[in-house]
Amino acid sequence: MFDIVIRTFVFLVCSVACVIKPLQILQQTSYRTREFVYALKNKPLYAVFTVIFTVLGVILTLLCIRLAVLFAVIYCAFAVYSYVKNLKKPLVFTKRVIRLLIAYFTITLVLITAQIFVKQLFLFAFCSILILVISAFTCLPIEKHIAQSFIKKAEKKLERIRPTVIAITGSYGKTSLKNALAHILKSQYKVCASPKSYNTPMGLARCINENLSEDDEIFIAEAGARYKGDIGEICRFIRPSVAIITAVGNQHLSTFKTMQNLYKEKFSLACDTVKTVFVNVDAVSKIPRLNKDKTVISCGREGDVKYESVTTNKTIQKFVVKGKNEYDVESSLLADYVPSMLTLAIAVAEKFQITQKNIKNSIKTLKPIAHRLEILYNDKDVIIDDAYNSNESGFISAINLL
Repeated sequence: MFDIVIRTFVFLVCSVACVIKPLQILQQTSYRTREFVYALKNKPLYAVFTVIFTVLGVILTLLCIRLAVLFAVIYCAFAVYSYVKNLKKPLVFTKRVIRLLIAYFTITLVLITAQIFVKQLFLFAFCSILILVISAFTCLPIEKHIAQSFIKKAEKKLERIRPTVIAITGSYGKTSLKNALAHILKSQYKVCASPKSYNTPMGLARCINENLSEDDEIFIAEAGARYKGDIGEICRFIRPSVAIITAVGNQHLSTFKTMQNLYKEKFSLACDTVKTVFVNVDAVSKIPRLNKDKTVISCGREGDVKYESVTTNKTIQKFVVKGKNEYDVESSLLADYVPSMLTLAIAVAEKFQITQKNIKNSIKTLKPIAHRLEILYNDKDVIIDDAYNSNESGFISAINLL
C-alpha cells in the first residue's frame, strides 16, 4: 500500500514538473506542433536528455518499479532545472494554457488512477511531452472555434468603423516602422496601431476588439508569417488598402525552405484590396510583378522616395529625404537602418497628406522602442540594449552603432 501511495505521489509531481518547460516552448511556438518539434531540435541538450530520461524511465518501469520511482524524482529535478536555467520568457497562464492544462491533467489523472492497478503504467510519468501533444490535439477543435468567434467579432467591428487599414510585413523592421508611422499619422488622424509585436490573426483580433475606437480613422497592423498562407489569412481578415514591405531576409527559411517562397509570401500582402504598395528597396532586392491596379512606390537610397546625405554624431542622425517634398530630417534614433525606415514612413505619410511641418516635428519627437537598439546611460557607462533583435541585419546595425 505504501509503495502505491509513493508511486502515485511521484507520478503526480512528475506530471507537473515535467510539463512546464515543454508547455512554455509550445506557447512560444503559437501552439503549432510542427514548430514545437523544430524548437525542441534547436534545444539539443534538453531534447537529448529528455529522450534519455524517457527511454531509461520506461525501461526501469518494466524491470524494477522502485528504481523507476527513484529515477522519476531525478527526472523532476532535471525538468525544473531546465525550465529555470536561462529563463528569458516565462510561461504565461493565459486562458488557452489553462484549457490545455485541464485536458492534460484529465488524461494524466486517468493514467495515475490506472497505474494504481497496473503498476507498469507508471511509465507514463516519463511521457509528459507525449501527453501534452495529445492534449493539444484534443483541444484543437475548441481553440479553432474560439479563434473564429474572436476573429468574426473583430471583422464586424472593422466593417462598422471602416478605418483605412495599413498592413506591414517584413522579415524584420515591422514594429519599428509601425511605431514611427503611427506617431507621424497621429499628428492629423485618429490612429490605432497593433501593440507590441502582435502580428497573428488572434493577436490582431484581440487588438481590434479591445483597442480600436469608434472614431479611429486608420488601423495599422503587422502581418507575421511563419508558414505559407499566413499573410493571406491576415489579409482576408483585415482587408488592407495599403501594404508596406520592410525587408525580405533569411528569417524563417526553416519553414519556407527557399528565398523565392519567402518573397512570394511577403508580397502576398499586396492582396486584392490593396491599392498602394510601399517597398523598402534597401532590404528588398527585387520587386515581383504585381497586378496593374496597384501603385508600387519604392523607398530607400535608390527609391522613388529616396534619402541621401546621411551624417551621424553621438546624439543626432541627419539626412535628406526627397519625396513629393524635400525634408531635412533630424532624429535621435542612431541605427543605420533609420534612414530607410523613416523614408518609408515619410512616403506613406505623404500619401495621407500629412503636412511637411507635422512630419518633421513628429520625427523629432520619435523615441526608441524598448530593447531595439535603445541607448541607455548609467553614470559614465553607455548601454546599447538590442535584446529583442534576432536577425543578422539587426546584429550588424548594433555593431555599426558601436
